[in-house]
Amino acid sequence: MPSVEEIRLSYKPDKVAVLFIGESAPAKGTFFYTGDSLCTYTREAFFLAFPGRIPSSAKEFLRLFQRVGCYLDDLCLVPVNDRAAQERSRLHRESMPGLAARVREYQPQAVVCMLKGGEFPAIVSEAVRRAGLADVPFRITPFGGFGNQGKYREALREYLLEFERRGILRVPE
Repeated sequence: MPSVEEIRLSYKPDKVAVLFIGESAPAKGTFFYTGDSLCTYTREAFFLAFPGRIPSSAKEFLRLFQRVGCYLDDLCLVPVNDRAAQERSRLHRESMPGLAARVREYQPQAVVCMLKGGEFPAIVSEAVRRAGLADVPFRITPFGGFGNQGKYREALREYLLEFERRGILRVPE
């Protein structure tokens, strides 16, 4: 079976327009690029922003996500959601330079930080700054789980429409 990172790389667009940054792939084995619940909520946000233009299946949505230049990477490349708070925080900080290097490589036109609480947005913002991209739009959504699904979908819908208005994101009719 392919690893999480092999699966993720299979969806990497040639040019990243919008970089989504999560915390890590979940410890329980689910993953955005295999159609987990975060993928579902993200697809729903895209549908709300672009009705009639978004496929209903996860697999077709993920290919559209790739074609329009969207890519999801994680701060931590090992699962951290099952770790104690102090260790999780340490792993966040230790992972920041690696994320900065990847962001520098991707050169996105916009960044969406997919977790609102704690130190996470500041660490992701610092990685983007270190990548030399402090001037790209940097948006933050609540995590798309734990009862925040509606807030996540609505925040992401607004950002997607903003990115379309700015010419960063082009979802075909």
